Amino acid sequence: MTEQEDKLKKMCTEQLELLRNPQMEPFNNLVAQQRLLKEQMDIELRSLMELNQKVILDPPDLARMYLLTTELQLQMRQLELYHAELQQLLGQSSAACIAALVIKKQPFPIVISKLKQLNDDQLTVYMLTGAYPNFQIMSSVKATLICDTHNPSSSKSGGPANPLDCDSQAISLQNKVATFPLKFMQGTRKASVNIKFGVSVRSTGGTPATIESNMSNPFVVITNECQWEGSAGTLLKKDAFGGSLEIPWPQFVNALQRHFLLATKQDPVRPKRPLSVYDFQYINTQFFGSRSIIHQKDYDAFWGWFGKSMQTLRYQRHICNLWQNGIIYGYMGRDDVNAALNNQEPGTFIIRFSERNPGQFGIAYTGTELPTRIKHYLVQANDTAAARRTFPDFLSDCGQFVYLLQLTHDPATGRPLFTKSHKDIALEPYAARKASQTPVGGYEPLTA
Repeated sequence: MTEQEDKLKKMCTEQLELLRNPQMEPFNNLVAQQRLLKEQMDIELRSLMELNQKVILDPPDLARMYLLTTELQLQMRQLELYHAELQQLLGQSSAACIAALVIKKQPFPIVISKLKQLNDDQLTVYMLTGAYPNFQIMSSVKATLICDTHNPSSSKSGGPANPLDCDSQAISLQNKVATFPLKFMQGTRKASVNIKFGVSVRSTGGTPATIESNMSNPFVVITNECQWEGSAGTLLKKDAFGGSLEIPWPQFVNALQRHFLLATKQDPVRPKRPLSVYDFQYINTQFFGSRSIIHQKDYDAFWGWFGKSMQTLRYQRHICNLWQNGIIYGYMGRDDVNAALNNQEPGTFIIRFSERNPGQFGIAYTGTELPTRIKHYLVQANDTAAARRTFPDFLSDCGQFVYLLQLTHDPATGRPLFTKSHKDIALEPYAARKASQTPVGGYEPLTA
């Protein structure tokens, strides 16, 4: 339990006693406690915001920052309810319902596929009340899709009238929690949308009211994987910049890391391979002129290249596993590749994303000709054929590629290192097994 949670729990007990037996001194003490606690929370929220703007956070710290921010915002809302309850005791506010709906847990911002259903524990709504709940709940909690540009429920194509299924869930004053395994029945036409929750209540005085939550983080519902790149770019831009035209580099990096881990479906606290400081240096140099302030006008050119590599990582078979295991180096300039391959034996190769052909792989390798020179091959669409011939199959079949330089990291410094291994060993979990040739009718198989 955090210090603020402990204080709020103690405050609730004292406030409940005050409501049962009103006295001026306890009232003034609670007002002072609430003012002081609000000042402390404001300071902590500002500190977290400054941390996000000034420091490039490692994934565990980044996840903790988002968690702490959410917890503080919920605690701030609870404090506001206690304050409103005290003002009601003084007669300075109407006898309104002292309650709020808050989103306690959510998977957004994400791109989600049409007809996908959330797990039971992904989206949770919680009801906050004053120390003494003065109302009855009259309905289930209802989820509503909010969109600035269009209303998905008004589809002209004969789709479902309601864009959400499982959008109504019961809640009680005892558990105060509703979980929403929402199912998304139609796409949002690549527009970002939000969800808001509402519930009908009736106060002790008999006045009906509707309590609404804050809006969820934005998300996009897509109808096919071709929409993913543009939709993911919209969400990252919105999350990183908000309403600003320019932001500090660390703020952009932290948003990019968060969205990268979501897109590659990695554990946000213990990811196998997040973006590294060297990946960020490459991105800043290539797309943002090594500046400390990032301008929104430069974002589209960045995402036009980076988004296609993300689409490949997310959807092409085996690619995400190859990335996470260092078989694909990824973000690396040609000069650095040439330096890594200098003096390597013929057939040694590195896989990276092509700088001039977004979303495609470039393979740099040492040729067998004398004098030895480094060659660069751009992997073509017809080199692979989805499930029939994957990228690992292509690498396995090409005799020019023999020894893979696989990315690892120095455990002491975190600097990237290469380890050399035969490609058959590195690709064994992913490439199709080659059937051995069996001699037939007196004939012998071809041998090297």
